Order: sequence, then C-alpha cells, then structure tokens
Amino acid sequence: MGLIITDAQYYSDIANAIRSKLSTSSTYLPEEMAPAILSISGGGGITPSGTYSISSNGTYDITQYASVMVDVPENDYMLKYQGANLLTSYTDLASTSIVYGAFAYTSSLATVSFPEVITIGPYAFAYCYKLRNIYFPKVTTIDTYAFQYCSSMNYAINSTNFPALTGKIGNGAFRGCQYLTGVDLSNVTSVGTQCFSACSRITTVNMPKLASTSTGAFSYLTTCSGYSLPLLTFVASNCFTSNWKLKTLTLPKVTTISAYAFRYCSSLMSL
Repeated sequence: MGLIITDAQYYSDIANAIRSKLSTSSTYLPEEMAPAILSISGGGGITPSGTYSISSNGTYDITQYASVMVDVPENDYMLKYQGANLLTSYTDLASTSIVYGAFAYTSSLATVSFPEVITIGPYAFAYCYKLRNIYFPKVTTIDTYAFQYCSSMNYAINSTNFPALTGKIGNGAFRGCQYLTGVDLSNVTSVGTQCFSACSRITTVNMPKLASTSTGAFSYLTTCSGYSLPLLTFVASNCFTSNWKLKTLTLPKVTTISAYAFRYCSSLMSL
C-alpha cells in the first residue's frame, strides 16, 4: 500500500470527522476543509509552515502543507503533487525514481532533496517556476522536459547538482530555464532535441564527452560565447540557431554538420 493524495471519494469522510470534532452540522467545500482542520483545538491539523514527516503507510491529504518529508519503504514509489501550490519544500529519503509529471505545475516548490533517486521521469518538475535548490547526488538519467521552464534555477548545471549524471539528457530537459548560467557536465554523451533551448543566460557550455546532438539542442542561447565540445562528431539541424554572441567555435572531431546548424549566429567568424 503506497501513499497517495486524498481523492474526492474521501471528502465525505473528512467532512464527517470535522463535524464530529467541532460538534457541528456545518457543510464544507473541499477548499474549506484544511482551514477547518487547522482550527480544531488540540492539534487537529498541521501548520502549513511546518514540516510533515510521513514514515508509515496510509492515505493523507498533504496539499495544504508547505514542507513535506517522506520516508517510505517502497523504493520506486513517488507521489504526484501536481497543483499542490502551497508546497515549497520536499524531501524524499527512499524513492529511486520520480514518475511522469510528479511535481509539474507545483508553482511554489522551491527546494527538493532526493538522495536515492536515479531516474527523473518526463515532465517531473516542468513549470515549477520557483524551483531553485535541488539535491540529486545519484541521478544518472534525466528524461524529456523534466525541468522545462524552471525559471528560478540561477546557476550552472554541473557536477555539484548532478554528480552522477551520465549518458543522454532527454528532449527539452532544461528548455526555457532562462536563468541558468552555464553547463559543465563531464560524462554526458548525448543531448536530446531542444535540451537547453532558450536558456538565454547560459554563457559557457563544457561537455567534454558529448559525441552527438539533436535538433535545436543549444538553440537560442543568445548570450553564450564559449563551447568546449572536443569529442562532438555530429551537429544536428538548428543545433546552435540564434547563438548571437558566438564568435568562434572549435570542433576537431566533427564529421557531419546538418542544415541550419548555425542559423542566425550573426557574430560567428570562424569554425
């Protein structure tokens, strides 16, 4: 039995429990239940600014809590928190994977810690506009659009935040993360379509083992002026489109350059 967010089928039971505690016959809309629980004398709820630590199986409605810590026995289990807009901090001590869209659109989420996670699924944190503090020491795989439009990540993607990252980063994984400042990933060998597209504040990219790119992988990096890609052999179409500040690029191993690879690179002088 895993841990799940309360669904509509539980609302009647929750309302009955509130009425019993408050000795009232009042009716409650779903959005009125959390305040009613918090008003119960003797600790009927958990203050939204506190940390809710879950260590046993069961069913909980945690969408009201600002900070959640989870320690569950199922290693591959992951909650879906889509739309839990009060959630600002999340720590998971056991899960090894994060499922499709698990935290997508969680608009207040700023801090996450996943010490055991190996795989981040598609759209896992997409549109988490306030997400900034991340801890993924064991992640080896980042799937498609996992961090798309996480626009508060104002640092470089490197071995500090993803020390175990290897292989391929999926399509659009960091697309639109407009405050990223750089990419420094020593063991990644391939990047997906539009992987870093529209990360307009990235100034340098260092990927010494990158061998191939996909369409638009580094497109619209409008302030990037330096790339270190010594093993790159295949440049996909539109790969560097609209790298306006790119003046020179050395690609000693390249054998194929596809159509429009350097389109609108208006400052490019040598290749």
